This record gives sequence, structure tokens and C-alpha cells, in this order.
Amino acid sequence: MKRLTRTLFALGIALACAACRSTAFAQFYTIVPIAVPGANYVAGEEINDSGVVAGGFFDSVDLDGGFRLAGSSVELMPALAVGKGVYGASINNAGVVAGYAFTANDERRAVVWDGSTLIDLGTLGGDRSNAFGINSVGVVVGASRNASATDRPFSWSVSTGIVELPISLGGASASARAINDAGLIAGTARNVGGDDHAVLFDPSTSTTVDLGTLGGPSSFSNGISPNGYVVGLSDAPND
Repeated sequence: MKRLTRTLFALGIALACAACRSTAFAQFYTIVPIAVPGANYVAGEEINDSGVVAGGFFDSVDLDGGFRLAGSSVELMPALAVGKGVYGASINNAGVVAGYAFTANDERRAVVWDGSTLIDLGTLGGDRSNAFGINSVGVVVGASRNASATDRPFSWSVSTGIVELPISLGGASASARAINDAGLIAGTARNVGGDDHAVLFDPSTSTTVDLGTLGGPSSFSNGISPNGYVVGLSDAPND
């Protein structure tokens, strides 16, 4: 994995330098810092079609905080419990944020926030859950421990609540990382050999497609486009 990361980083530098040398490319963007008072680390995690950003930060005592940024206005996500952390991981075009928050007992919970109410999505029977993606109709996907302490993928909506997804490559654990407006889900699942592989899951047919690797043992998906293209990471050969 480290070798692949270095390769991609080097490739990114080469492409950036090539663009700098070409007169065909002009700077058409502005870099805008996200300022959160009291934060010593800030990360924008996702941006919607209107330019509204969801993300998180750590304060001076390393407490997690979540935010939504519209223009220059930063809204802080409320916590599930006083003095406990919260984080924004994904945002849809309605401005609804999905992420995680900690309970009073320091258990991580998947949450969704519409700008006023923070909703605890619960778990699949275990002690933690985490939301990674949300689509335009408010369907949230993520991973949760079940009663056997195994990480399993879930979807959540207002009408269904939290539901386990039958994503599987033969191993026990899996997670759902992103969902598009067609309902297709990019995730990761463990196979019978114990390796994690990026997968594409279609809830309409309950079909899990193994996306393979770039020659190494493992791969992981991070996102999915409206037309079903999946992006992620993979081990290179011999890693």
C-alpha cells in the first residue's frame, strides 16, 4: 500500500508540473481556507453540487468536531452528549450531513444532521456504528458491529431505520462506503482468504461484484459516481 501511495503521489506531482509548464492551462480557482475557531486541524470531507462542505476538526484537546460550511458561514454539528465528539463525513445536495458522534459512554454512533436535529442511527446490535455516505434522497450507508462484534454494512433511511446489507465475498466482515442516487453502493468486503476487496453492491438484485485489485492482496473503495464508477485504493504487486 505504501508503494502505491508513493507512486500515485509522484504521478500527481508530474501531472501538476506538466500543467504548470503548459500555457493551455490557466488558474481558474481560488483556494479558500476553512476557519473553525479553536481548531488545530480542519478537514473538508465532501462537497455537494451547491458548494456546501461537510467536514470535521480537532480542537486543542483533540476533541472531534463536525461542521457544515456554506460560503463563509460555518455551522457546527451538535453532539450526542455534552463534551463528546462528532464528525461530518458526507453531505448530500439537500445539505444533510452524515457522520459519527460519541455517546455519553464513548460508544461511536452513525448520525445524520439536517442542520437542526442530530439523529442517532443506532447499530446492528453491537456497540458502534459509523456513517460514510448519504445520497440525495437521504439514504445513509456505513458499517456497524453486530451482536457478534463483526463489522457489517448497513443502510438507513427515515422509513426503514438501520438495515443490514447482504454484502459478502464469503468472509464475515464488510462495509458500505458510498451510495449514489441510483442506489448503487460502493463498499469493501472480506473474502474467504481473509483479504479485503473493493465491491459494488446493487440492492435491487442483492448482487455483490468483486472489483478485484491492482495485483496485490487487498483493495478498498471510497466513492461512487452517479453512473456507477467506483474509486478507491489497492495494494500493488508484492506489497
